[in-house]
Amino acid sequence: MKLDKPLGNLFNRRPDARQFQVDHSLPMSDKYVGIEIEAENIQIVNEDLNILLNYWDVTTDGSLRNYGTEFVSVMLRGGDIRAALEELNNVFVNNNINPDYSERTSVHIHCDTRFLNLLQLRTLILYYLALEPYIFNYIGHGRENNSYCIPYYKNNSGIKRLSSLFMQNINEADVINSISSGAKYEAMNVRSIREKGSIEFRHHYGTNDVETLYSWIKVVLALFRTVKQYSEADFYKFFFTRPYTVILSEILPYFPLTHSDIDLTLCEQIARNSISKLLINSSSEQDILTTINKHLPKAGISTTSGEF
Repeated sequence: MKLDKPLGNLFNRRPDARQFQVDHSLPMSDKYVGIEIEAENIQIVNEDLNILLNYWDVTTDGSLRNYGTEFVSVMLRGGDIRAALEELNNVFVNNNINPDYSERTSVHIHCDTRFLNLLQLRTLILYYLALEPYIFNYIGHGRENNSYCIPYYKNNSGIKRLSSLFMQNINEADVINSISSGAKYEAMNVRSIREKGSIEFRHHYGTNDVETLYSWIKVVLALFRTVKQYSEADFYKFFFTRPYTVILSEILPYFPLTHSDIDLTLCEQIARNSISKLLINSSSEQDILTTINKHLPKAGISTTSGEF
């Protein structure tokens, strides 16, 4: 045993490595996130890995094969996010661990919602639906066809469930029921609000690449920052009166938008369809035509797509 090794490691009481240092490159440095990385071919026992890692708990995942393992971070914010990603990567390198990332593996990002109110949640849902088709196109790797990561644009029942949060005269029981009845494998898992106090983003394929995951976490945090800057009413004005390219560049400044193979016109069409369904479903207690006319784009609005 190394004499300078923390005694807490011997008793499964690992020291808290978090330093809570501000990271100015993040959209929200003070927002807590959690990271779950699934990998295969991890041929070291979990107990030994737990001793090597301060930011992570190591568990077995039954959905994986070939020494499948899940690495679950502690709650992270600020500079600890990159530090945790780098720690895991360094442990792999220093111990000759070569993880495999099959189609069974993925990365899940949890973002703290404990201080989010209903109005902010509704705004987040709208902005997310606007971005969802582009996000899936950018991430690729067949994630939009993965049964453990279902897009809302392929999930009418999920859209309908979310729409109940937009009903008039909604009460606390309605909110609890709508969130609690969410499906675990929806790409943006809102059921996790009840279970863990977070929204879970299941979009990303399996990887431990620091820069790739750091960039994706920035996107998730940028989405949450948006709900602090804009209201639901702002969204309707923003989304239905501006070109889709402007929406992407303003909401996702941390997401590269240079992939020429992404059909932005199709992404916009899919996004508008999702949001239209949400509004129509939420209008069961109102005049549906009035709601549609209030929110849907007027004729002549430019929807130009293309490169930035």
